[in-house]
Amino acid sequence: MVLLERNLQLPSDLVFRRRALEALLGGRDRRFNAFGLTAFLPRRPIQPAQAIQNAWVALQVPQCGYCQSGQIMSATALLETNKSPTDADIDAAMSGNICRCATYLRIRAAIHRAAEQLGSPDAAASQAGAQS
Repeated sequence: MVLLERNLQLPSDLVFRRRALEALLGGRDRRFNAFGLTAFLPRRPIQPAQAIQNAWVALQVPQCGYCQSGQIMSATALLETNKSPTDADIDAAMSGNICRCATYLRIRAAIHRAAEQLGSPDAAASQAGAQS
């Protein structure tokens, strides 16, 4: 075992991997964890599809799951064209999808949350206004 700068004890084979990656990358900015290289480039901005999926999971939108593929595709298309949708924009964009479980309020909340995650300043105000 080898003791590193953060008082982490790693098996010598992981230390070898870390040193090999350091030598390979030279002076470039890099981050390591116990298993090797985790990131050496700036993070890409989050994409609408990823933001929608994150919000769908966080708010537990689906019940039966029957309509979810269409709901997610429509919500992603909406956020690709409108980064800060209002409730009316969401209702218009999602009107072609029928949810048997009537989770429309959770769907709308998830779209607002995804817009916030994408960095839309108007989405938070729109959602706060809808809840009051």
